[in-house]
Amino acid sequence: FENNGITLNYNISPEAATLRADQRMLQQVLLNLLTNASDALRERDNPEIMIRCLKLDDHVVIQVSDTGCGIPAKEQKDIFKPFFTLKKEGTGLGLVIVKKMLASMKGTISIESYENIGTIVTVTLPEGSREDLSLREGKRKTAVS
Repeated sequence: FENNGITLNYNISPEAATLRADQRMLQQVLLNLLTNASDALRERDNPEIMIRCLKLDDHVVIQVSDTGCGIPAKEQKDIFKPFFTLKKEGTGLGLVIVKKMLASMKGTISIESYENIGTIVTVTLPEGSREDLSLREGKRKTAVS
């Protein structure tokens, strides 16, 4: 991001420290969302991406917002359809795969976008607990030893 002049900011609430998710899938989800945000910021003045994490009831909410080109209102209904893309070199499968991965983790995704202003992607996943984290770390140690 730095090489492309993009400012990356984040605000992570301590209450949102744990969630229930497949670590690799979540990494792929976030990679896709950050790549989309970065692509939307091409040729924009003061490009910025903001990542927020907060706890809401028994869920963790992750928001990725950008100051990019936004998605035209007439196109927004199609963004989760296979092979729909607004990118010259896109496949139209990124958000379809993201939505399926999130569903398999009992999560959801929603997108708010405003043309020439930016986009806010909201991912909601079940909250985890410190006990879940301890159990997972314990399994790792057992497997390694």
